[in-house]
Amino acid sequence: MVDYTSHDLNRAAHILQALRWHGEEERRLWETELEEGLSIADLQANAEQFYDDVDLLESFRLDYPAVLLGDNRVFVPVALSEIIAPKALQATLTASYQRRSRPGPYWFFFRYLLRFIPRPSLRNMLSEAIKRGMVRFGDGATMLSPAEARETFFQRACEFLATRIAGRRSFRGGEPPDGPAPELSMRKFIGGPPTKVAGCIFSVHTKSPGLSAYWSGAYLISSNYHGAPTTPARGVLQAGTYVFGVSGGAYGNTVQWDQNKVCTLPGTSSVTLDY
Repeated sequence: MVDYTSHDLNRAAHILQALRWHGEEERRLWETELEEGLSIADLQANAEQFYDDVDLLESFRLDYPAVLLGDNRVFVPVALSEIIAPKALQATLTASYQRRSRPGPYWFFFRYLLRFIPRPSLRNMLSEAIKRGMVRFGDGATMLSPAEARETFFQRACEFLATRIAGRRSFRGGEPPDGPAPELSMRKFIGGPPTKVAGCIFSVHTKSPGLSAYWSGAYLISSNYHGAPTTPARGVLQAGTYVFGVSGGAYGNTVQWDQNKVCTLPGTSSVTLDY
């Protein structure tokens, strides 16, 4: 496992502070400071998702859902898209509160909806949907104030990006024991130029066969497809700290997360989930 330095952490914080607001200054920062072989497109997408979610909940005076992860039992926020059904309701609500005032596909429908549903009723609908969706996270489920959620997201994301920066340095310092690291062609940032990113081949094992595996950065629970079927499901991931989940079989279409299995890459090459 790679260890990041205080310089890596400070640099990650500098980059992530720019993710809070989207604009030309931010783009110029990334164009000049993001070197070849480093991509933050996933962090950028998750940051936009998180800040839209937390701004929405704060506007309704609601707390933000979070879970405890790993042996260290650290809090990690959960994206609303992971817990609210139907997703059309979440999309409708979120689209109306886009912090950059960009009308989404459901924005006009939401404006129409507001004429018929009182705001307190919308608040109650949202609150109840979150409570129902958090049930599957068990005793690890909790709620944070919007301020606590923002601080927690920022801290976890800084650690994640610092690990990625250190991982890039270790990849360039020499080949892994089992040969050259696989490469991914990715955007440096959303809308930015492509770059070749060194990755890690990672396998997800499960007790039940035929499941689909998903990953999430351990700073915001938000599902990304990893591979299928188990066991194992293999894919390539950039450096970072991840948590994994599954869907399919007895678990249906809803991703079930193994909150106790947190893996930092480069390092271990596989995980066995309790599913």
